[in-house]
Amino acid sequence: MSENILQSRLTMHLLAGYDQEGKEIFKTKSFSNINNTATEAQLRTTAEALLSLQVHTAQIVTRTNQYAVS
Repeated sequence: MSENILQSRLTMHLLAGYDQEGKEIFKTKSFSNINNTATEAQLRTTAEALLSLQVHTAQIVTRTNQYAVS
């Protein structure tokens, strides 16, 4: 199904801290133009490498694909 993917994006959701009321503050970092044929294992390895460079704590990493419907 990767042949129908128009665009793929990798997004890291990071816990940046807490506000004055104790609520969590989140930040996101997104990477566009991810290779459409990249496997889950390849993306996991890439995400782990990128997360090791971050100051904030990772909460979740997601991949978003856009597909052609027609």
